[in-house]
Amino acid sequence: MSTFDAEAPDPFTLFLRGLVLNLLSFLLTTVVFGLVVALVVLLQRAGFDLFSLVWLGVLPIGAFVIGLFIAFGFYKISIVLEVKPTAWTALFSVLLAVMAAGAIHYSHYVLFGGAAGDFRTFLAWLDGTLRHMKFGVTIYGYEVGGAAGGPEMGLWGYGAAFFQVLALAAGGLLPLAFLWERPYCLEDRKFYKTLLKPVLRFGGSGREAEGLRGAEEGSRGYFDKVRALPPGDSQELEWELYRCPKCAKETLVERVFEVKEGKRVPWTIKHRVIRLARGRSVETEVGSFSLE
Repeated sequence: MSTFDAEAPDPFTLFLRGLVLNLLSFLLTTVVFGLVVALVVLLQRAGFDLFSLVWLGVLPIGAFVIGLFIAFGFYKISIVLEVKPTAWTALFSVLLAVMAAGAIHYSHYVLFGGAAGDFRTFLAWLDGTLRHMKFGVTIYGYEVGGAAGGPEMGLWGYGAAFFQVLALAAGGLLPLAFLWERPYCLEDRKFYKTLLKPVLRFGGSGREAEGLRGAEEGSRGYFDKVRALPPGDSQELEWELYRCPKCAKETLVERVFEVKEGKRVPWTIKHRVIRLARGRSVETEVGSFSLE
């Protein structure tokens, strides 16, 4: 098993770097937020209300897509700046969702002749709009509730607006979930890079993979147990080996799936993250399976 000699970074320097990069990422995300909201408002003025777009009459797919666009900007910024999302990031995303909904409703109010800058009039307009919103569903060209829409929603209109905000927040948090799952070196403040991703097919009932838990993670005994898995095609073991580009610390992600008719069964996944100590490498061992 290979080893590396890596010097521990200065904690204070890393703290300052992390603070500056987090503030910069929040600033750039706010810029992306402004651009996306501006685009939605322009589409609204052109006659296409993306924010109000729903699927099957109830799912606010338009709000979800807007949240997704905003979060995708943050995702790319985080990758470039190598900033790991935190609980504050999630809170910031929810705040942006509320602000986006407010900005879109306000632009709608001004578009229909409302006085810009009159906040009390805007709130009264918003209350009337939500209460008098009509519920109607179009299914295969048939409009349930008639061409004029269904019944007025009353106070339920506030529920629909809240549901839109939730959809915005959900769209905003989805890309962040991928960043949270991605291995990250807290000591060097860098995302791990993927080195290898071999896939091994084996047979048995699936309990064979549980035997891997009995060996020390990343040890020679662990890899010997993998080599001893029975031949076949009913199970699949996928490894993803990551390494910090600075200190060379490694993380091995292990996923086991059942295979039916040549395809993975997603809900059967067994996931484990093996974090190796600084200086230990399993690249040679994992790479040997890629050649088999």
